[in-house]
Amino acid sequence: MEVAVRNLLSLLLVLSGAALADPVLPIGRIDTIGGTTYDWQMGGPAYRWIVNAPGHGVPVYWIRSLDTGTAFPDRNIGYNYYDYSTRKWLGNDTSDFMNSGVNVFTQRSGFGSLDINPKDERSVLSAHMGTPLHLELAREVAPGSFVFEYSNSSPTVNGYLWPVTVVDTAGWTHAVLIDEASRGRIFYARTRTWEQWDSARAVAAPQPEPMFPSHHIATSRVSHRVVLTWTFSEGAPDPGFYRETTDGGTTWQHPTELHWPPAFSGETVPSYHISGLFPYYDRHDRLHVVCPVMPYINGRGYIVPVEMWHWCRENSPQWSRIMRVDADSASITCPVGYNALLACRPSLGEDRNGGLHVCWEQFDTTNIEPGPPTYMRADIWWSEDNDDNGASWRAPVRLTVPDATSKRFPSIMDWMSEDTLRVLYLVDLVAGFHVQGEGHPTENPIVVQHVPLSVGGVSDGPSLRPWERTFRMSPNPTSGNVRLEFSPAPPGSVKLSLFDRSGRSVFSARLPGHPFTGSRSLDLSHFPAGVYLLRLETSDGASVQPVVLLKEEP
Repeated sequence: MEVAVRNLLSLLLVLSGAALADPVLPIGRIDTIGGTTYDWQMGGPAYRWIVNAPGHGVPVYWIRSLDTGTAFPDRNIGYNYYDYSTRKWLGNDTSDFMNSGVNVFTQRSGFGSLDINPKDERSVLSAHMGTPLHLELAREVAPGSFVFEYSNSSPTVNGYLWPVTVVDTAGWTHAVLIDEASRGRIFYARTRTWEQWDSARAVAAPQPEPMFPSHHIATSRVSHRVVLTWTFSEGAPDPGFYRETTDGGTTWQHPTELHWPPAFSGETVPSYHISGLFPYYDRHDRLHVVCPVMPYINGRGYIVPVEMWHWCRENSPQWSRIMRVDADSASITCPVGYNALLACRPSLGEDRNGGLHVCWEQFDTTNIEPGPPTYMRADIWWSEDNDDNGASWRAPVRLTVPDATSKRFPSIMDWMSEDTLRVLYLVDLVAGFHVQGEGHPTENPIVVQHVPLSVGGVSDGPSLRPWERTFRMSPNPTSGNVRLEFSPAPPGSVKLSLFDRSGRSVFSARLPGHPFTGSRSLDLSHFPAGVYLLRLETSDGASVQPVVLLKEEP
């Protein structure tokens, strides 16, 4: 019974939110900080496109175009900056969000990443551009100034594309790139002086090359560690690998296979996917990797079910499952789109207490673009660990509301010094990719969602965890009566709503304000057995918790 209840709860948390007539989310504040008609932001895994500069603000990065054709001759890197001192986006155009932010480079560019130099907190952005294709860096002259100086890697690093870059504690910039000629081999390059680049070197052998831009890179904020990750995209099932250096890229350990987590069972074997792996070093110098895992059956891969997993070599066991999303074949009525699973592209960040946070995009089988083209729409989901270095994870929460848009390509902020989760994503007005010839062009907002974590610091709105210390429901499962305990008492009155599994509201009431006795009882005995959602709302937030109603056999 315990396993069955747990499975029902997991399925409910994944599927029921879209059907709620009175949605609880989004949580926090959503700022539109730019726009683009270029709706294919990432081909492989999520890159770091939002970073915390703790003493100054939050720089953000996206691929920007205002063109409505198919060639996108104006494609560039968009950049905006959230200033902590004024609590404003310095590059916003209040009359037209498509004009918010600035173009970073002086010529057509794309597909790089963002970091800050930890020594001075200046933003460092990368992109590929030119003929021949090469890596170029832009460095902000001062945080939030929107004035850049450039480091051109040509001719030393000519013939490479899709650069992902990081800056280490010494201020060196490290890049992992794909060879343009093969479009499948990965190379590593670095610059220690900004102007002069070391020659690119191949890094995969003797392991397989990625054969697709599934590569990633991360660096430590407390040591000289750098790690490269990639997935061999033609493995069927696809294996994953990492290669690490402890001296800033001078010497490298041998490439190591990151063995699959214990996902699925029987004839169903796990496989990595080109939309992950995502590496991250925490403030204790521990390497973490989050990734989606897809099933392979008889040599064929499927986009569902999907499991999201976390790996840390210091943990025992090293793997922990973040979530699983299921769907039956009857509910898959249309595709999710190019290079995606039903849930994919996770990115990892850390709060100042050491808690780990993951965001990802997840498609909704009940929310379909009417088309043409006909594609599932996606929302942004989040989970956090139980303050145990990722050994276990809380139930996932949908951060966005299902509507007529598709939220794609999330990137979570790396370091949440203000106890605020910030995630950047694209709001695609038409599901599917116009860049790939699917549907008509649209002016798509780029947004940042600010979500307080209720562990201190600033507060920009209702928290992800408003009831963490104030609300408890027992027993659960229950045969009828549920006791709600409030400690301390919530401010004002409490609105109570109960939804069945289809999302239909079956009960609503309002409990009066002070004085509270500390607990209230709710009688559910007249409802049929099943899984329900209980929503509680006060003036300072809302929370949804599942409740399982059991009935004794006659």
